[in-house]
Amino acid sequence: MNGQWTSGYEFKDYVQYNTQSITVTDPEEAVEDNAEHSSQYFDYIWTEMYNDPQNFGSDIYVAYYTAQCVQECAKYAHGLYDYIM
Repeated sequence: MNGQWTSGYEFKDYVQYNTQSITVTDPEEAVEDNAEHSSQYFDYIWTEMYNDPQNFGSDIYVAYYTAQCVQECAKYAHGLYDYIM
């Protein structure tokens, strides 16, 4: 993901330009919910990384699923910030 943070898929944009937040009233529950969201992509990403460690970074589904996780995490981070402040 580091190589795609500012170029290629530019995952940074999903965080930097995020304007949405998920309301956080219980940080522990928010972490569990975020993990649950990410878990739906785990099997595919893990399988691609394990079976094709040299080329998984160019798999369009790995990129898309990673973007979904980064975007959702940014929403939770925004919500956690609002909760703390």
